[in-house]
Amino acid sequence: VMWWHGPEHLSYDEVPTTLAKLESKATKMVLLACPWGYYPQGAHAGNPYETHLTSLYPEQFTEWGYEVRTDGKVDVAGSEIVAWKVLG
Repeated sequence: VMWWHGPEHLSYDEVPTTLAKLESKATKMVLLACPWGYYPQGAHAGNPYETHLTSLYPEQFTEWGYEVRTDGKVDVAGSEIVAWKVLG
């Protein structure tokens, strides 16, 4: 399952639950990306679901059992976290 730039659009409390649901559907791996840290964004092109609701950091994904790499610098627009969990 690939979830590219989605976790930041949920409230923090929803992220672990959503990851668990994705893991239950995946057969090999869950791969995701999100901004690295604080990156404010509101509605885009009239779409309120584009709003960033959560700032995420590598340590959180590590706690949830994911391997993590970062690109860029924390709290700088355009930087991101890439995280994955191999299942089975």
